[in-house]
Amino acid sequence: MSRNTEEEPILGTGSYENIKSGNTLSIDRNGGRDFGYNGCAFTELVPPQEIKEEYKRKMAEIASIRGNLKKIKEIAIRKYIKSYYESVLKNFNPAYFPYDLQEKFGNNIILLSNDIIDRRIIADYIEAETGIYIPEIMTNEEGVINRISPDPRYKDTLYKEMNRTKR
Repeated sequence: MSRNTEEEPILGTGSYENIKSGNTLSIDRNGGRDFGYNGCAFTELVPPQEIKEEYKRKMAEIASIRGNLKKIKEIAIRKYIKSYYESVLKNFNPAYFPYDLQEKFGNNIILLSNDIIDRRIIADYIEAETGIYIPEIMTNEEGVINRISPDPRYKDTLYKEMNRTKR
């Protein structure tokens, strides 16, 4: 399906703060309730709590270390992506997943999470397997969409992990 039609399964990803309207779907542990969100949720994409906590511990540890922090941070993120992929993402077929969500929740879904890493991992996972690019966006109350630079990107790391697992 072309990304230029009005009937896309997934329109983009965003934070609760940046998305003011649209067909939203929370992908956070408690369905976004911690952030005042009361819409639809799909919690099957949430990484296990122990993976999330290990990642947070590593990042806190990194913050206290002197040295090549960029390299250490990349290793921690790579490990998080590997764990996330192994425990959650590989259970979904990315070629069908956007359309499965479309069947359940309608067209032009905006995946919401307060964690940019998690929402970008999911978007990049779909892109790595299908070529469908899912941008980071923001909307206003009138539904006007603005694209945001989707930093960070994890497509290459996911692609390597998926290939490693398929062997």
